[in-house]
Amino acid sequence: MRIASALLAAFASACVPQAKEAQNSTAQAQIALSTVPADVSCLDILVLAAGHAVDQRFDVTPGASATLSVFAPPDEQASISAQAFPAACSAVTATTPASWVADPQTVALTVGAVAQVHLHMRRASQVAGAQVTVDFPGASSTSSGLIAANGSGVCTVKQDSTVACWGATLGNVSLLSLTARPLPGLSSVQAIVGGGTVTSVAGPFVCALLQGGTVSCWGDNSYGQLGTNSATTAQSTTPRPIANLSGVTALSAGGSTVCALKQDGTVVCWGRNLSSVLGSVGVSSFTPVSIPGLTNAVALAGSNYNFCALKADSTVACWGGYAYDVLGNGLTSDQSTPVAIAGLAGSATAISLPGSSPCALLADTSVQCWGHTLTGAAIQDSGTPQTLAGLSGVVALGVNGNAAQHECAIKSDASVSCWGANFFGQAANSSAQAINAPTPVSGVTGATAVALGDSSTCALTSDGSVWCWGWNSYGKLGNNSTIDSKAPVRVVGLP
Repeated sequence: MRIASALLAAFASACVPQAKEAQNSTAQAQIALSTVPADVSCLDILVLAAGHAVDQRFDVTPGASATLSVFAPPDEQASISAQAFPAACSAVTATTPASWVADPQTVALTVGAVAQVHLHMRRASQVAGAQVTVDFPGASSTSSGLIAANGSGVCTVKQDSTVACWGATLGNVSLLSLTARPLPGLSSVQAIVGGGTVTSVAGPFVCALLQGGTVSCWGDNSYGQLGTNSATTAQSTTPRPIANLSGVTALSAGGSTVCALKQDGTVVCWGRNLSSVLGSVGVSSFTPVSIPGLTNAVALAGSNYNFCALKADSTVACWGGYAYDVLGNGLTSDQSTPVAIAGLAGSATAISLPGSSPCALLADTSVQCWGHTLTGAAIQDSGTPQTLAGLSGVVALGVNGNAAQHECAIKSDASVSCWGANFFGQAANSSAQAINAPTPVSGVTGATAVALGDSSTCALTSDGSVWCWGWNSYGKLGNNSTIDSKAPVRVVGLP
């Protein structure tokens, strides 16, 4: 699954005389697309504002970028949606099937204000209820999605936008489940992330992004990772909303820290402050705090000691610990302000951060990694991004939950290839302790998302089923067993 975005920077202007639709106090939605997919030649943007419907089509060129504008009346609750068609706009009729679609997003179009919206596009052939988002490259993110693993369990968003979990995701071994069970009290879930593990100082937890841009978390709260503004709440077995946090478009978790991307492209984080990942030198925070110097972010990825942001200009910036040259630039101290990563061979469309090895998916579908990463047959610490040989046609990267020392990629044929640590077979169907090059995982087809756990891996597929392999501690493979498996096994209790 590629989670990407058509980034809409929506702002209002008092007068825009060059457009015939524009009048005094007309708001302008400016749509910036990069790398239009091969099966898109016409983009249809629908804005519902102040009782008016503005529907405009634009011819776009596959493989190219585009900047478009739609004008609509100011409205605090304007709705923006999109469809894309494989034919030229002149050939599109009321019966022409769309190749890509996006659910409506709400945005405030007000005079003098600036807002941003991510339209999460998905191929029209996929089931809308599954919340599967396969989008235009250019601002993609695998930091938040429909499946997430922490060190001891896994949760997934079901087709009805509720959540099911297995393993020990709640910070209490006595509450573990060997099969997928519904999580009560949570609906309209857009994405989930997880962190922590039962055996660590801080236990496992999960956070969910809800429709409307709010966030709820559950599990361990030793370092404030639930964002409850209370050090007395040791853990919660039920989702707790984070007060005074709204306008969130994506989440990422690493260790005992959570970061949220907001509509305006800024980032706030909370939880444990290892290596200054909260954007300051100091103690943990039980409430969200802003990351200084970070704007125009469109995606996030995190691990125990670092976080990285994909920016609207397709560059990457990281902050936190300097070890293994994760920050690049040969830095010798932790950084509380994001540092630009130099040396990427092209425009980044997605990022991931397993362990101390950040990776970027590029527009040409290749992957580059840096830090403590595999290069050929050896692990090398390098602040310069290295291209993974033999890996192309990639559409998404795996999402790290906690302590993952391996990485996986989904290819255009919906297969999965993995590399890195393989002590329990989490990277490939092999007894080798390390997989030195991206290797196909047999037994998984139709993959749309991959979650990386502590020595385990789970893949969500297009039919809603989930397949897991690797270390089965706490039943995190979900197959009603605690026996490890090098081959993917189907999670019980899901389609």
